[in-house]
Amino acid sequence: MYKKLLDEAIVMKEEHACSFKLLNSLERYKRFKAMYPNLEQRIKQHHLASYLGITPVSLSRIRNKGKINK
Repeated sequence: MYKKLLDEAIVMKEEHACSFKLLNSLERYKRFKAMYPNLEQRIKQHHLASYLGITPVSLSRIRNKGKINK
């Protein structure tokens, strides 16, 4: 049981690390929203920005562009 949880955690960590190499900040944000649809409202913006590897200002710009394009 522990090994299975550990393996899943390692896979998730590797996927997150690969996303930094392969995806730009907008794509990482979209991927986060797809993977965790209700989490964005529950965490602070600076924590999300840190998780995505961008500044809070960049995250704010990405979010505002999404509102404008809708």
